[in-house]
Amino acid sequence: MAITMGNKTTSDTGPSTSNDPNISTNVFKLARIIVFLSIGGILLIVLFSLTKATTIDDATKTLNIVLPVFGTWVGTIIAYYFSKENFESASKSMQTFVDRITPEQKLKSFLVKEKMIPLQSITKLIYSPEGKTLLKSDLLDGLLKDNNRLPVLNSDMSAKYIIHKSMINSYIAQKALTPTLGNADLSQLTLQGLLTESPKLEEFFKNSFTIAKEDDNLADIKTKMDSNKSVQDVFVTKNGKADEAITGWITNIMITEVSKMH
Repeated sequence: MAITMGNKTTSDTGPSTSNDPNISTNVFKLARIIVFLSIGGILLIVLFSLTKATTIDDATKTLNIVLPVFGTWVGTIIAYYFSKENFESASKSMQTFVDRITPEQKLKSFLVKEKMIPLQSITKLIYSPEGKTLLKSDLLDGLLKDNNRLPVLNSDMSAKYIIHKSMINSYIAQKALTPTLGNADLSQLTLQGLLTESPKLEEFFKNSFTIAKEDDNLADIKTKMDSNKSVQDVFVTKNGKADEAITGWITNIMITEVSKMH
């Protein structure tokens, strides 16, 4: 019996931030004030130039110096304001478009190899028919302690079973009702014994997963799962063949999470 624990990683995302709803309004007010002040300033300069200048050439020179400065200033403010508004409008349009994408379209946009749990990160059991995998200590108190399902692989890393915790618990509970078995005997129940004694359970473990190739998209995976309600897991191989070593694992929960992503 070989037991492999996958790597567990956690991610910490910082606190979310949201834009102040008053920012756009304040920017608009500021732009309007600056434009009006600029117009007023230009009018004052024009009046001053006309009343104080001794010749028309003097007034013209004054206006030629001042007007480009005010024009550039006003142009900069207006450009900033409208470019910001256009950016916000484009962002809203893009978000609206994304929100309209159907779950199936989202799934089609991801390849299996982009979202699968890689082999080295999978908590798994390497099965040996001659071995002795104890249901309680090795599985329920070990590999299945924090998991509801457990991949079981052959020695060549090809897929063999998906073990369900609920069915292991049910099997042990059924054995506990057997008068000839005591607590000591229950602790010695093995996976190998369960599979030999319960052919139907072994058949379920063997058929509760399907195989997909790395270049399939997640919509293809969902279609395979939907065609068989007992299938909740997909083992991934390079070419989608059952006798190949697996390269990853995808669960029904992962498919659901991706379809809801924004």
